[in-house]
Amino acid sequence: MNFIFALKEVYQKFGWKKIIRMLFYPVTVIFTTPIRLVQTLWQSRILLDGKDWQYYQHFKARISLTSLFYSTRALNLSRYGRSGKSPTLALGNYSLARCFHYSLFSLYAYWKAGAVTVLMSMTGWWILHLFWVDTSNIGFVLITMVSLLISTTFYANAFGIQNYNSIGWIFSPIILFGIINNNWLIAGFALFLASFGSFTVVFLMNIIIIVSAVYASSYIPLFALLPANLKLLFHFYPFLLKENKASILIGVLKAIGFIDTKVKYKRSISKKFDLRSFYYALLYLQFLYVVYYLTGEVSIIFLTGLILFFINTVFLRFADQQSMQMLLFTVAVAVTLYLNNYFLLISLWFLISPLPALAFSFRLENFLDIVPKLKPFSLKNILNGLENFLSPVNLNEKILMAFDNPNNIYEKIFDDYRTIYEAPLYIAAKRDIHLLPDWWAVFELNYENAPEIWGRDVESVKKNIKQWKADYVIIYQKAGTEIDAQWQNSGFEILNKFSWADYEHEFDHNKPFKSATPDWWLLKKPRFL
Repeated sequence: MNFIFALKEVYQKFGWKKIIRMLFYPVTVIFTTPIRLVQTLWQSRILLDGKDWQYYQHFKARISLTSLFYSTRALNLSRYGRSGKSPTLALGNYSLARCFHYSLFSLYAYWKAGAVTVLMSMTGWWILHLFWVDTSNIGFVLITMVSLLISTTFYANAFGIQNYNSIGWIFSPIILFGIINNNWLIAGFALFLASFGSFTVVFLMNIIIIVSAVYASSYIPLFALLPANLKLLFHFYPFLLKENKASILIGVLKAIGFIDTKVKYKRSISKKFDLRSFYYALLYLQFLYVVYYLTGEVSIIFLTGLILFFINTVFLRFADQQSMQMLLFTVAVAVTLYLNNYFLLISLWFLISPLPALAFSFRLENFLDIVPKLKPFSLKNILNGLENFLSPVNLNEKILMAFDNPNNIYEKIFDDYRTIYEAPLYIAAKRDIHLLPDWWAVFELNYENAPEIWGRDVESVKKNIKQWKADYVIIYQKAGTEIDAQWQNSGFEILNKFSWADYEHEFDHNKPFKSATPDWWLLKKPRFL
């Protein structure tokens, strides 16, 4: 039913003319994506001077701000280590042993140079397909690589949706080259290198290698797993020393949606098989069928990736959408290069060049059959403005941000301001200030009858300030309005103001939040609280 409603929405939103344009997009993108690639690379020349890389997190405001989630985690890990505890995350005294799923090398690289890291990683991923020159026709390899370079999936991952995991994906073409050619030494070495970039990549490739071993009735492929997984075991060492590791693990499983009973917040959207998921499923299934038609055999590694896609979409969200996209993207390319078939290359083109409007996480009305022109987005002005906004707060003090009660719905947490909220969370962590709630606090309070931390009215804020021992509160109202007099009448002292309207011109008419543009006020709590 969700799919039928989605189709009606597409027709009502676009009409027949734009729908017809979308039908011809596989040809359109052949000519338009290379132009956009050149334009975006030209805009990226600002990165060549090596300055302010830490402010250029990505190529769009929304994902640049969202990436500060990882910057906050990286900052805390750099200060306290995986065995330490952070006073500024969650409810305070947060055990960083829970960060076993992060590879520090890639996390730090993304923190210090996000846009550069992703762009270099995707370039490396593309170049390493040259490994196939020794086993496939060189002309076919080069044509395939050109197809990859001008595909919407490559463009989307290089400039739109990828994150720190991109360093791990660099080595995935070599891993698959080793798997398909039964060269387990190469596969194992490449998997080991990938372990410095992404826990997710190793996890997904582990499953493909295990399935390959079972399918071949051989234990030899399993040796390829040893170096990478032994390395990742060291990530778990601090975690295993914790006395409350069972409750920590349960918290992680709740966060990814594996456990949804006796939880305070339930996902209503993340596990929905919507139009986008259905569309990608069709692209993947057509490729699987064409491989079977040409060879008479089902590609086991691609089928494994497809099953993982369905599980991740419908049942258990263990990986981001972009990770699943990269998995099937890379596996399909490897299968195509191995079979060395031009007819299959046509099928691959449909898979690697989905409709631009669905290849990104941006809003559909912004573009349809042509990928958007992008440029590195600088967070410098926003972060400097927030530094000034929080300047009245002293070291080790605590701030409460007032949000509406999400009524137990995960997707309503932070009132549609989740993206921009990552910025003050990062600045607060830099200044050793505890700003709550954050996502980790939400996860810690994700159990039935947990204490409340929500509410924007004066009485709720007063109650929460007492409950969580906060020294300050940040409230928000629609931009351009005067602060409600009830706050000062209740004894709150206005210290500072931050208006997101001052930065809207930097967003290029694409605000990174859905609700009304807010003004934030920093208030000192009443003396009697």
